[in-house]
Amino acid sequence: MIHRGTSVTLTEHHEGSIARGDDTPGVAVRMCRMNFESWPRPSDGWPEGVWSVPYNSLAGPSGGAPDSWLDGSNCQRYAYGVLNLFGVNCPPLRSSNLWEETNVTKIVDSPEPLDLVFFGADLNPYGAHIGVWMAPDEVLHLCKELALPASWSMAEFAKRSRYRNVIGIKRITNARPRAS
Repeated sequence: MIHRGTSVTLTEHHEGSIARGDDTPGVAVRMCRMNFESWPRPSDGWPEGVWSVPYNSLAGPSGGAPDSWLDGSNCQRYAYGVLNLFGVNCPPLRSSNLWEETNVTKIVDSPEPLDLVFFGADLNPYGAHIGVWMAPDEVLHLCKELALPASWSMAEFAKRSRYRNVIGIKRITNARPRAS
């Protein structure tokens, strides 16, 4: 169980590379127990390019250039795009506004697939980094550091001071996920 305010602690890790969905070599990064077989799958499958979405700090959750989240996003827009593949519609809010939102989201103690995990250097949700919990100890996120999507364990987040604290976990409650 992960609780609000938990400092993520470093455990074991394995060398790996970013999953890109094609034959392009990934960027070397430490990852833990990456297991795509355990992830939910969108009913229409993963769209082409989902593993190579470039990080763009100006492409936030309310849109902006580029038009499609698959052509460039920040962490929030990427997470919301992934959720949308499963029929889960997240309001296009910045992290702090989403953290405060209670009409279609709720704070939970134990993550389930497709929950949003908020990370930060402290417990302030303003500017929090957001990823999607895909499977036990696997968070899919658009990583500014790598400029591409990555799947990290909680231990991988713990190694970075800006992600060391789990601000909390939110579940979108306005839709039932569609997965195959």
